[in-house]
Amino acid sequence: MKIIHRPQKTILQFVIFLFFCCSSVIALAVNLTNMKVSALSNNSVEIELKFDGEVPAVEDYSLPSAPSIFFDLENTSTNIKKYNEIKTYDVDYIKVSENQEKTRVLVGLNQQTNYHYKVESNTIILLIGASENPYTDCLMGEDNKNMLNSELSSGITKIDFKRNDQGNGLVVIDLDDSIAVNTYKDGNKVYLEFEGDIIPSDLKNRYDVNDFNTPVSIIDSSSDNKKSFIIIEMKQPYEYLVFQANNQLTINVSQKESKYLDSNTSTDMFSGNKIDLNFQDIDIRSVLQIIADFNKFNLVVSDAVTGTITLHLDQVPWDQALDIVMKTKGLDKRIKDNIMLVAPIDELTAREKSFLETAKQLHKLEPITTDVINIKYSEADEIAKMLTGQNDKKNSFLSEDGSIQVVPRTNSLLIKDSYSKIEEIRKLIDGIDTPNKQVMIETRIVTVNSSFKRDLGFKWGFESKKVDIGSGRGIQIFGSGNARSADSSSSTEVSNNGFTPSDSLFTDLSVNGSGFGINLNGSGVESLLALQISAALSDGGGETISEPKVFTTDKTEAVIKSGRQIPYETQSANNGKKISFKDAVLSLKVKPQVTPDKHIILDIKINNDNASKQLYGTGAPAIDTNEISTRVSVENGETLALGGVFTHTNDNSIEKVPLLSSIPIIGNLFKRTTKGDTKKEILIFITPTIVDERLKVSVKG
Repeated sequence: MKIIHRPQKTILQFVIFLFFCCSSVIALAVNLTNMKVSALSNNSVEIELKFDGEVPAVEDYSLPSAPSIFFDLENTSTNIKKYNEIKTYDVDYIKVSENQEKTRVLVGLNQQTNYHYKVESNTIILLIGASENPYTDCLMGEDNKNMLNSELSSGITKIDFKRNDQGNGLVVIDLDDSIAVNTYKDGNKVYLEFEGDIIPSDLKNRYDVNDFNTPVSIIDSSSDNKKSFIIIEMKQPYEYLVFQANNQLTINVSQKESKYLDSNTSTDMFSGNKIDLNFQDIDIRSVLQIIADFNKFNLVVSDAVTGTITLHLDQVPWDQALDIVMKTKGLDKRIKDNIMLVAPIDELTAREKSFLETAKQLHKLEPITTDVINIKYSEADEIAKMLTGQNDKKNSFLSEDGSIQVVPRTNSLLIKDSYSKIEEIRKLIDGIDTPNKQVMIETRIVTVNSSFKRDLGFKWGFESKKVDIGSGRGIQIFGSGNARSADSSSSTEVSNNGFTPSDSLFTDLSVNGSGFGINLNGSGVESLLALQISAALSDGGGETISEPKVFTTDKTEAVIKSGRQIPYETQSANNGKKISFKDAVLSLKVKPQVTPDKHIILDIKINNDNASKQLYGTGAPAIDTNEISTRVSVENGETLALGGVFTHTNDNSIEKVPLLSSIPIIGNLFKRTTKGDTKKEILIFITPTIVDERLKVSVKG
């Protein structure tokens, strides 16, 4: 908390200040400086008017038609508040007005009543609502008075600021004695106004509290000869609560639209109608009675509740006001119907403990009876284990003489215990033995495959057979059918003279697939050169959708499988040959848990296994496995993509003849190229749905 020091006033400013202070009292001889109002224990109100000199001449009278009392004070001025709302016993308000000749004090009443007054030194004491000769037994000192506004004979000893757990700013002011305060709001400031100069010079400062991160920005304390002020300045929209307990005044400032908050209490606890309590040294029983009357409660107060309390609460929920009073005095309450019991905490605790002991003794005296409770949806033995605490009597719901047996045939419980205990167990079972929710779980497993492959190869060699194709040179082209030759003079169809396994090959970089060949022939002699080109091209894909579904109850694991078992032969020295099996299945294993907000928590394991063409040396087949195991939370009916597997294989290979393959253009005839591109993608989706009701079909005959 930073202190911002004030600049010193100049001498000229001080002289001007004194001139204006004195000019207001020059015209009239005496000044009405203070008014003190006290509510007495005999339902009367005492008003003290104090002057700065000799008491002036008094003229008093009352008006029965409009219940009120007038006091005219000759040659008197005043500096007290013009209108004062009292609202206690017969007094509603006190209004003070003045002109150049006199000051009038008007006491407004809610009904016509007696009044008396007397003069003591520089004070007029007015008593309203008392019997004759009241001062001998009513004005007995301060112990039996409830101060509404008091003369301030002592001052402020400490000004502190703190931030509570809810982020509210708490201005805490310690007082030497119970001091009246007038609180009002003006814009972004809250003013605390006290009568007289009661703030010590070391506390007259401007405090910067922005570092506390609350709605409060500045706390400014100052005073003059007549009044003292503490001004709380805000930096954002706010609400505030003022309460005074004994000699400590607290101003709780919170953000706008938040509930008023005690520094140790949650706002959610208080929801009562708001009440104003502004009392000094009031009997604690009277405060409790006021709160009870406000809520039309019947009040019972323990004889141990004694003492007085000072309160200043403005627009506070009545239950919060009651909580403040009880915490201050170590009390507690019990409310049943419209009766409120207030007593010290220790007394209530001892009383309730005694009641429980008595109830326990009465329970032991109850007769033992036997009853049968049918279990509808659960297993009777599970309910029995829970009720007996599984052989641990500390956790048992039965009494010491109670027992329980399970009847498996009817799925019921045979209980032997007191009547009240059996009824208690029956209510407990009604809350536990409820039907489980059922869940339909749908899964979609989508598998997408696409593949592309291209092969190109060449085979070179010398033809060893003699071919007669005419008198001229020619070219023989062959494929899967007969060869055809051509020369300058004729065209003759001949048999296929392509490559055979017995041919003498120069290079063999052919591929499996379709091809064609070329023979370069001489005239009636062996072929000089033979060439065969082979190529293969494949392009394809596919899509597989699997939709396993399973229906189960809440917190019960379900399994569904679809596929085949692959047999294979194994051999051992002891057992010889044996046929074994491997699973290649699509399976779904799931355990649902339905939450109160209609979400579903799923423990899932999904397998999508297929047999591979690859075999091990023992003959056992390989299994291509795709598996997901996870735990997720899904809304009812929502579809969730659990995940997937994406595989992309790109294969490019070249086989070639050294040196010859490096020859430009011609070198391509001495290579075999292979290009392949394979893609495989697996996506898994799941949709759980809570089945609340079964469809019923009624047939009317």
